[in-house]
Amino acid sequence: MDNSRTLTLALDTSMAVSSAVLLDGAEVLAARAWRAGRKHSVHVEPNVRDVTRGKSERVGTVAVAAGPGGFSSLRTSMAFAKGLCSALGLGFAAVPTPVALAYSSPTDVESILTLIPAGSGRYFAQAFERARPSDQFLEGSSERRTLPEAKGDCFVVNAEALHEIISGPVFVAGHVSEEDLDRMRETSSWSIEFDAELIESGLARFVGLAAYHDSEPARPTNAITAIPQYMRGAGITVPARGWARA
Repeated sequence: MDNSRTLTLALDTSMAVSSAVLLDGAEVLAARAWRAGRKHSVHVEPNVRDVTRGKSERVGTVAVAAGPGGFSSLRTSMAFAKGLCSALGLGFAAVPTPVALAYSSPTDVESILTLIPAGSGRYFAQAFERARPSDQFLEGSSERRTLPEAKGDCFVVNAEALHEIISGPVFVAGHVSEEDLDRMRETSSWSIEFDAELIESGLARFVGLAAYHDSEPARPTNAITAIPQYMRGAGITVPARGWARA
């Protein structure tokens, strides 16, 4: 790959708010977020064109949220990323959406619960702890950055039972309705934090940050063989650790 191609294009269409971000390492150079509704294929290309304007020849890697999430929405961004990487010979990283959500949590949060709507009053849920040391340092500090680590597989849970999977103070990262969030807080004896603005600004930034910061061994795959997580066990499970990179 051309050594001048050092930038990362990150995409996410797995959540209600879709997004595209151009990053230089951990620095965001340009970002777009939008609500696509049922027209994901209409919005991805023009937004990618906007964030890469004037810098497209410097893009070396495309990182994409791999789900779980909506069937058509995941298929759109995954196909776009795969086509771009295959045509231009770019690097490729498929990051599970729960991993990106875990990265969106504040750096001082230890326990994280990621939630993604699964339809019919259910959620994809996965627990993480920010306890894995990295070779990166916090800005302006000698303290090493700690990376989120999955504490089990992703699974499907009914909204009414969300409080049953909480065993301590937790930060909820994801798209959860106000009604379900209120029910969780009313029925759980533990403190539950949530920041809706993280989702409204789009998840692509954290897809890119996960691809940049995470040094876990990559799963052997490439842009041709990568598939969205809804095709792994019908979208019910995702890898507990690691993500695909080529």
